[in-house]
Amino acid sequence: MIITPRWFFVNVQKELEKAGGLKLAKEVYYRAGFESAYKYCQTQRKAEKIAGIETVQKYLGSMSIRGWGKFKIVQLDERRGKGIFRLYQSAFGEEYGPKGRLFATVGRVQWPGQSRSLSMPRDSTSK
Repeated sequence: MIITPRWFFVNVQKELEKAGGLKLAKEVYYRAGFESAYKYCQTQRKAEKIAGIETVQKYLGSMSIRGWGKFKIVQLDERRGKGIFRLYQSAFGEEYGPKGRLFATVGRVQWPGQSRSLSMPRDSTSK
């Protein structure tokens, strides 16, 4: 794990938006976040012998501990592999305001064993 100030990721996102536009920034952050989340969940599933909702809860708890903000599960449908999550105290929300951007963790939840196809994220209120 690399420890870095939270503003580093906000600044990277801002520079990516300037250099390539909002659409590219969304895609890059979403794909990187998706792959990272998938790898984390697969690793935890094997190491901790957990699955489904437990894996998602552990992942969101870990993201909260690592400084992404406090995640709350609003709705979770394990059968369909989808969920709605709320994020509080996000560095992105604090920097961008109440209608901030957080591309890395927005989008479709994938449960281990399901297809890894990506769906494009939608904007999120991240504060």
